[in-house]
Amino acid sequence: MGMPYRDALRLLSQRLLNTSSSAFGHPSAKGDRKEDLLQKFLLPRLGASFDGKKGEIVDSDGESTGEFDVVVYDRRVGSCIEQDSDRHLVRAESVAAILEVKSYLEGRDLDEAFGSGCKKLVRLSRYYEPTALLKFIMVGDKAKFEAATQNMKAGVRALSSFESVPAVVGFYVGFDGISKEAASTYLLRPGIDVVSVIGKYTIAKRGLGFATNPTEPLLWGEGDDSLAALAFLLEKAQNEYLDAWKFVDAHWRRYFWAPKPLPPEVAKPIAQGA
Repeated sequence: MGMPYRDALRLLSQRLLNTSSSAFGHPSAKGDRKEDLLQKFLLPRLGASFDGKKGEIVDSDGESTGEFDVVVYDRRVGSCIEQDSDRHLVRAESVAAILEVKSYLEGRDLDEAFGSGCKKLVRLSRYYEPTALLKFIMVGDKAKFEAATQNMKAGVRALSSFESVPAVVGFYVGFDGISKEAASTYLLRPGIDVVSVIGKYTIAKRGLGFATNPTEPLLWGEGDDSLAALAFLLEKAQNEYLDAWKFVDAHWRRYFWAPKPLPPEVAKPIAQGA
């Protein structure tokens, strides 16, 4: 008889912590090793539609962030450019979540994340157009549809939600770190949505990707269940992202140029079948 799914995840959590203890015990291994360990666990669980890479996020206005340990993005739309084996650029509309990983997560790490606007993520805008489904649903309310369309074209900030479009969800993860009581106070801040110390706890905002007032931190898992809770919340962020795409399409043309008519000397022979 196979191992129960929950027990298998608990065993994975224990193995991950044991591996991290060995890796972090060697000074030269602390750098990117912590991200590598978490990626090895998470990437196979992202599914066929998503990928996760170390990288920066850019928008069509020319704004960009600092580098995140892991950017979880929609790989279906060809939205990631590999600059070299360790550096990637990802378009803002394709991002579901970001992860920052620490060997020891401290309060100052969360203070720094908030103080920097989550590495300037707060400055990025995402631009959308309505899908045919949204047009059909709102066919009886033309004024509301036009207002929603204008808001989409005006831009939705990366750390804000609009209608079905969630904010980019921020995950902050440690292999050890501050208490859940201390961490819960940071969930009151924009951009810090999930805090997880593997083997101890995972806490998160109730409306992941959608702000609630007041913000309500929830405990999703403790001990060896904290890693499973982290994986579940990442899956939830991906699902919220995918749900939005039933109603909106990204305004990809903004990254390139607006289409324009062909010059007459080219268009005329084509029209004549030449």
